[in-house]
Amino acid sequence: MGYKTITKNLYCKNCQKNVKATAEEKDINHILHLILSVLTVGIWLIVWIFISLGINKQDNEFNCVECGNKVLTKGQKVKNIILLIFALAFIGILIFLALKMGVIGL
Repeated sequence: MGYKTITKNLYCKNCQKNVKATAEEKDINHILHLILSVLTVGIWLIVWIFISLGINKQDNEFNCVECGNKVLTKGQKVKNIILLIFALAFIGILIFLALKMGVIGL
């Protein structure tokens, strides 16, 4: 599995100006995730979606090329909240279906 470097122009609070910021991101092995999704009857799709949409530590750790401090991008918190709501809704649907089918009982 390889890495790719992402470069963005972001505001650095330490330098107090717009600077180039870089982050390393792992390449995604989609074949492996497809196999795991088939073997787990779709449950692994949740993990695959999170990974594909960048919910990982590398996505949040852009570093200023001038001072080396971490620089956060706008919208990352919103994206994380939306994906959390999506995951909770998906899990809720799975639990609801399991209750309806009698797989689990209360």
